[in-house]
Amino acid sequence: MRPQLFLLACSLVVPACAQNPPRACTEIGCGASVHINVQKASGWQPGAYTVTTTVDGTAHTCTVNFPLSCDAPSSCASDVVLVSQNGCALPAAEQSLGGIDLTVPASSVSIEISHDGTPLGSGKFSPTYEELRPNGAGCDPVCRGSRDDLTLRLQ
Repeated sequence: MRPQLFLLACSLVVPACAQNPPRACTEIGCGASVHINVQKASGWQPGAYTVTTTVDGTAHTCTVNFPLSCDAPSSCASDVVLVSQNGCALPAAEQSLGGIDLTVPASSVSIEISHDGTPLGSGKFSPTYEELRPNGAGCDPVCRGSRDDLTLRLQ
């Protein structure tokens, strides 16, 4: 009779474990809340590009000098706006401004980009967000990321 009780106990425990497996959370953090692609019709000419990003009414200005240098990243005193640069180790003709990342969700974003003081283009965005859990369901953190494909096209 004991073997039967053992088998009965095992048959009750195994399905319960299968329904509630132990959860292991990883430690992935949140990425950018908003990414805005920047596309330019022609190449990036030598000189200073000023990127002014206004996030919910607060302006953040960054300067990127072309040709890019891997030893001199963009000048940006903001922890809210990050301007990415592509190809600092490549020939100047293959370098580009990669995009603009916001580290916080924003309801209103406007961007103006100029080259040596001459305006190249601007855009206004109202991103929509979705909640993401990069470490899986039930694991922190809960991130808010834009679900929109946002692009600023320049001359």
